[in-house]
Amino acid sequence: GATIGTTSFKNSSPSYVDVQVFPISAANRSNSIIDDSAGCSNCTLRSFTASVPQQGFNQDEFGDTVCNNGYATGHTCGVIKSTDVDLFPYPSGVILNDQRRATYVRAGGDSGSPVFTRSGSLAAGWHVRFLDFQGDPFHYPIYSHVFEMSLLTGYYVYNGS
Repeated sequence: GATIGTTSFKNSSPSYVDVQVFPISAANRSNSIIDDSAGCSNCTLRSFTASVPQQGFNQDEFGDTVCNNGYATGHTCGVIKSTDVDLFPYPSGVILNDQRRATYVRAGGDSGSPVFTRSGSLAAGWHVRFLDFQGDPFHYPIYSHVFEMSLLTGYYVYNGS
């Protein structure tokens, strides 16, 4: 119900990232993310301290641990299963390429939540959806990588300075 701002960028199909950008005023910016459970009874803020607090191009690999802070699931971690999920059909008709597939827990309502590295606490991306893979009984979470967003929009994760 709260107004966030006016969209300054929205991607189209095909794309490497599912993104919509809302500029935030300097007074309302923060270099912190909420790192807690879905109920957030004792919410913990985690601050990004690196000068560029986001993962760079090809710095994520199969088997790396990433964590998601979903609205519905809270803080969960898992491992990267793929860094090149292509032709991912998104419900709005957008086709996404180079998406990441991981094993963190997710549920409806988690879309758009931050995904970050466990080691280094760098922004890695944001949760997009989940996908069934042929013959696999699991619904793997899919996330867009933060580097692709920066290439597409020119925006970067705020570092607090």
